Amino acid sequence: MFALYLGGFDLNSGPKLFDFYLYQESFTFGNTLISREAVPLVQCTLAHFNITPDVAESYTKLNLSRSLCPSLGQQFTVKGKRSGEIFNQLRIVVSRCNSIDSTCVNDSTFAAY
Repeated sequence: MFALYLGGFDLNSGPKLFDFYLYQESFTFGNTLISREAVPLVQCTLAHFNITPDVAESYTKLNLSRSLCPSLGQQFTVKGKRSGEIFNQLRIVVSRCNSIDSTCVNDSTFAAY
């Protein structure tokens, strides 16, 4: 499991600075995109990291409840290399939160960061 974390910010409640997106992508030889699937991101919970006591303790120490995780049970295929016949990757896209969205900080607040 992994988490998207932005130090000092709670990514699960507003106001937001950024939007985060996760995609599972597949390419064929020649870097031709054959599929792109959006992967939903949800608030990280202890269940995401309850693998061993040490990992669960890290969840608490790092305050990962403020982070975003793929849904529980989500599986990924990451394989190949760019020059191979098939290449699968995860892509994380971070963009400035759309200031029209009421949960986003306004331009002057954004500039202050």
